[in-house]
Amino acid sequence: MPAMIYNCWFEDDQPVCSNMSMPVVVSIATVRGHNPTIPIFVLDTSNTKGMSRWGRFPKKLNFQVIQRKRLFEPPMPLTPPKPPSQYVWGVWTRVCSSVWDVWQLGQEIPFDQIIYCDSDIMWLKDVLPLEMAGPNGELDYFYCRQHNTGLWYFDKTSAQAIELFNLWKSYMRLYCVDSDFRLEINNFSKIIDNGVVMIHDEVFFRYIMLKYPEHSHPIPNTENASSCRKVIKQDVKSIHLFNMLWGPNRGRAPLHIAEFHEPLTRALDYQDMRLIFGNVPRDLTARKLWSVHNMDYKDVRSVLSWG
Repeated sequence: MPAMIYNCWFEDDQPVCSNMSMPVVVSIATVRGHNPTIPIFVLDTSNTKGMSRWGRFPKKLNFQVIQRKRLFEPPMPLTPPKPPSQYVWGVWTRVCSSVWDVWQLGQEIPFDQIIYCDSDIMWLKDVLPLEMAGPNGELDYFYCRQHNTGLWYFDKTSAQAIELFNLWKSYMRLYCVDSDFRLEINNFSKIIDNGVVMIHDEVFFRYIMLKYPEHSHPIPNTENASSCRKVIKQDVKSIHLFNMLWGPNRGRAPLHIAEFHEPLTRALDYQDMRLIFGNVPRDLTARKLWSVHNMDYKDVRSVLSWG
């Protein structure tokens, strides 16, 4: 059986379950509403440690939390950014290190097939079977969409996946020490955040997948959709609740959207829901629920503002 890995980090010691901008507990609940047995590991690379903030949910939802420092620390420029920034050389260090960290954890756990899942992906169906797996469940390549890297999977024994991750690590190091390559990637990226070049995992995945297409295959939009507009007429397995569309309150979406709500309520009881969402009506079925098949962009922010 494959195993799932999440990677997350938090800036304070507040309960993880109520963090709606990184709603990892909510995402796992939507997984468990469909699949109670798939192994799930959560990599917590927060600067502050302590299991108490995870509360009852690792046991309740049957997942294991592993706390450690992130592996990728880019060399600092001669003139470090002031004030200290989450971007070094334009690299979003936590996000780019996540790929490195997940690969390393994958080598340590007793499962060959690894599914990486962002904390803001909600599941409408069972994670398994994987749509790109072969007839006997084999994964011969690295599988990811170039423009939505919230979900990717691979077999850690696959030569193609191993080579792709070796390229990833080499290019990450090269970006930090070679100004010509840094300019090439910056021009390739075209992502600017408040005047600062923002290089994140999707940029390097897209660059490597285009330059070395023999190592990877794209996963279909039906396995992990990236917006409501694209899923109105599609039957999809999961949806990535991007911050730019859904906002920092996106973890509350399953309270209002039927396809997320159903697995959530199968995995959690009323007391769990109160710990996660605060005051919620005891009869959650009495409230109006939207569907991902009849929502549009203009509906999303208003839905999540309901609380």
